[in-house]
Amino acid sequence: MPPRLSVVTICLNDRAGLAAALDSVLAQTFTDREIVVVDGGSTDGSVEEIRSREARIASWVSERDGGIFEAQNKGLARARGEYVLFLNAGDRLASPDALARLMEPPPTEDVVYGDAWFQWKGTLRPWRQPDRLTLEFFMRSSLAHQATAFRRELFERVGPADATFRIAGDYEFALRAVVVHGATARHVPFPIAIHDRHGVSGLPENAARVQRERERAQEKNLPRLVLEHHQAYLRLRERTLGRRARALFRPVFQPVRAFFRRLRGLPE
Repeated sequence: MPPRLSVVTICLNDRAGLAAALDSVLAQTFTDREIVVVDGGSTDGSVEEIRSREARIASWVSERDGGIFEAQNKGLARARGEYVLFLNAGDRLASPDALARLMEPPPTEDVVYGDAWFQWKGTLRPWRQPDRLTLEFFMRSSLAHQATAFRRELFERVGPADATFRIAGDYEFALRAVVVHGATARHVPFPIAIHDRHGVSGLPENAARVQRERERAQEKNLPRLVLEHHQAYLRLRERTLGRRARALFRPVFQPVRAFFRRLRGLPE
């Protein structure tokens, strides 16, 4: 009988990160799951980490691939679970009961997602997700894929991740599945995973590239009229916030302005 959940872990020359990710899954109290590992042909000892846990890994491969989302799609093809969660090397589950919190009782939605932590230079910051996924949310943010389980049938229905995206393929898939195809979703308000911001998508120098890819995902999936209305909404909000800020500080600025006008001998 297939497991309820497949945890797919991809890696390229991140031996320590791979070990942390795998061990966090193996330590889970939730056991109705399998582990699938796709390594991109690492030469740093990552394969040895896989082999040392091979008896507890359902499927693995180590060979060159075309990037993050080609590797994830390769793992998806090997997965047998009803749901799939992508926990890449460097990320890890937040606690031993994280998967139990996410998967028990058995979900019925297409997407079940939890909260996460950002890890950056030794500090943790909460990454909270909304209770309801909306277009407005996706226009400014993204699901934490490390804390999200997708029904495997959803990929068959809407297609896999678009491997032409180098960083934001997870964002593009979630946008396409939830906003365009109406996938059902439920929030589990509990930290499921710890996301290491030292990875490709989290590095500050890649922020502009991530934004460009998200914009390309929006242009690919959303009607032009929706994009135009969203830009108009942003301009209106910016003007509204500006007016509110001016109204808030006007009681402070007016006496200061009057004081300096008196100093200059000008009428108030």
